[in-house]
Amino acid sequence: MTAQSVVFNSAKGVPMQMPAGVRQAVTLMWLTIFISALSALAQKVIGLTSVVEFSLALFFYAFVCMLPYKVANGSNAARFVYLVIVVLSVFLMLGGAAEMPAIDWYVSLLVIPLDAFAVYRLFQPEAKPWFVGR
Repeated sequence: MTAQSVVFNSAKGVPMQMPAGVRQAVTLMWLTIFISALSALAQKVIGLTSVVEFSLALFFYAFVCMLPYKVANGSNAARFVYLVIVVLSVFLMLGGAAEMPAIDWYVSLLVIPLDAFAVYRLFQPEAKPWFVGR
C-alpha cells in the first residue's frame, strides 16, 4: 500500500484500502490534466493563444491538480467539484463549438469521455465508503 492509497476510517480508526474504481478515476484525472496541459502548450507554440491565455490555462490546471490528490485522500468535496468542472466544460465546449480551434475539438473528443468515465467511477457504490464522513 502506498501512502496515498490508505485513509483511516473515521468511525473505526482503521486503515482503509482505496477502491479500484477510485484509483482508476484518479489515474484518469491525472491523464486528462496532462493531455489538456499539453494541448495548451501546443496551442501556445503554434501561436493560437496569447501569453495571457496560456498563463491562465496553466493557472487553472495548477488548481485542478489539487483535485486528484484530494480525491485520492478521500475528499468528498473534491469529487463534487470535479463533477461540476466536467459538466461545465461540456457545456462550455458545446456553447463555443463554432469558435473552437480544431486542436481543442480533438482534445475534447478524447478528454470528455475519459472525464465522464472518471466521474462515473467516483460515484459508484464501491467508492462511497472512501468518501463517507470526510
